[in-house]
Amino acid sequence: MAEEKKQEPVLYTAGPLTYTRGKLLLTMALIILGVFVYSVSVMFVPKIIPLRLKDLGCSNTLLIFIMSTLAQILNMTVCPWVSFKSDRFRSKRWGRRFPFIFYTMPMMCASWLLFAFVDTESEILLKAIAPWVKLSPAAMTIILLAVIVVIYQFFFMFVGSVIYYIYNDLIPPQFMTRFMGVIQILSSLAAAFFNFFIFEHSLTHFRWILIGITIAYAIGMSIMCLCVKEPRFPEPDAEEKRQSKGIRAMLTFMKESFSHRFYWYAFCGNAAATIAGATAVFSIFYQKNMGLTLSQIGQLNGWTGLIGTVLVFTIALVGTPFIDRWHPVRIAVFCLLFGQMGTVLDCKWIFFSPPVEVFFWGSLMITQVTFLLRFRAISNMPSLMRLYPKSRFGQFCSAGAMFRSLMVLFFSLLLGLFMDFIKEKFNLGDYAYRFIFVWSLFFSSIAIFCYMMMYREFLRLGGYTGYKAPAPWAPGGLEVMPVTECSKPHKLAIRLSVWSMTGAMAILLLWSIFMYCMANNQAASAAASGYLKLCIPLVAVLLAGYFIMSKASEKSDPLPHHGMLVLSAIMTVLLTVSFCIENFLAFSMEKGSLAPRMFFFELISMAILLAMLFFYLALEKKSNKTITQAASNQ
Repeated sequence: MAEEKKQEPVLYTAGPLTYTRGKLLLTMALIILGVFVYSVSVMFVPKIIPLRLKDLGCSNTLLIFIMSTLAQILNMTVCPWVSFKSDRFRSKRWGRRFPFIFYTMPMMCASWLLFAFVDTESEILLKAIAPWVKLSPAAMTIILLAVIVVIYQFFFMFVGSVIYYIYNDLIPPQFMTRFMGVIQILSSLAAAFFNFFIFEHSLTHFRWILIGITIAYAIGMSIMCLCVKEPRFPEPDAEEKRQSKGIRAMLTFMKESFSHRFYWYAFCGNAAATIAGATAVFSIFYQKNMGLTLSQIGQLNGWTGLIGTVLVFTIALVGTPFIDRWHPVRIAVFCLLFGQMGTVLDCKWIFFSPPVEVFFWGSLMITQVTFLLRFRAISNMPSLMRLYPKSRFGQFCSAGAMFRSLMVLFFSLLLGLFMDFIKEKFNLGDYAYRFIFVWSLFFSSIAIFCYMMMYREFLRLGGYTGYKAPAPWAPGGLEVMPVTECSKPHKLAIRLSVWSMTGAMAILLLWSIFMYCMANNQAASAAASGYLKLCIPLVAVLLAGYFIMSKASEKSDPLPHHGMLVLSAIMTVLLTVSFCIENFLAFSMEKGSLAPRMFFFELISMAILLAMLFFYLALEKKSNKTITQAASNQ
């Protein structure tokens, strides 16, 4: 009897590394451990130190300077240098990334311990300088916190710059999108863990939490660095070393990176989106002004993180194949557009002050629109890999980060001045923190404009069927890029999506009529009048608009791509359910016109969504014409 041949194990490769399935899973598990500990640990400073500074009487402008401006200066200088050097670094014991994480670990841990004992340090320094300088304990503590923030941010740049490059070095390409989905799940779990179990106690147990973070970080990151094997890359040749030194490297870097308007659009869009998110430092104060306690804020953020984890887990399991099939560039650009619905809806808190329960549950339910931004977070890196030249990918990433930091450096200071101005000029007090959404909406709109211009350039340069990246160093000024197959428009998916959105508008109309009847029955005349004069007419117009859109999309030639229509339909249905629940809660707790007025604002947001959808259909029609013409020319 012939001896049976043993089945060869399946092998996976990532550059020079080769894995069996078991080794690959172990490597992924160790990276996940390190990233989870890292994600939880680095949340403390941006979330809690602003609270300490505010308690000490720190102004908004000074708060922004300490927490954002100083970090952006370091991000603009240290981060590009670390990224540049780590690409070319060769270690005998490790590879090119882990040394930057492992050797800076003692100072990262020391900075957390400096934060932990800042009160004791302040007392000692006050006594030491008492003969020469008179400072209040609060002023000394603010100065110390600012100094420690600089120390922390400096060494954080070494870790934060390279930890995400590890994925590209160690994970096989065919698993990259799914692994990025797992990382997104991990980030959401870390946020939920921090908000549920740490945030509420962060001020009362400030010192012990920081000591715990220090120990956890040291153990978790040491395990990852010591147990994961990095690939070995060949030494840079003499010419590459010469080009990467001194003024020559800087001039080449600037000339190539900022050579084409396509990259300017990408860099400006990224910078504007980051500036829009700079308001996060004030989110705690806005939530407190809405009536939430620290415990409720922790619960709200914890549940938001948990919902985000479920959404990311669902996207990682079900959605990541669609990102590749629908094309990451399409997902990254249009999810940013539709994802701004969350900011639009948050603007209503400028006009309304509902009971705490309504705000809590309303805010929690609106977070479901962020599933579009979760899609974008997963698709962002794959989209950049398809847009930036492969031969200079790291260079263009760092150029974008440097430009973003320069812009954020200026506008973060302007944000602090803006908040102090409206707070003091109009005597708004902490109510001024609600206007962070005006800032976010303004810069998000700029980001959307820049990305749309970039998308237009992407189509002009070949789009989905033959994109070539602008490259002044290449013959003809263009670098050929790999083209991945993109799914064609699906007529049934389009029909189901647009009819789902039309059905959601019909439900909102029926709900408005139902609430009008209930208000009349309960003798709530102000509410009944609001539903009759505001909500019912507007939702009727919206229903007609969605019906027109459904007919237009079905008759369009060529058909628009169904990708974002499917996601928009899911978002619209979820928003419809959220609006109805929030409206019922507001009506139950307030017999005036609060419920119909809030509902009217949300219907206006649906009108904005309808405009976004018409805009998307117009762009998709143009892009599909480009694809059709390219196919006919082949």
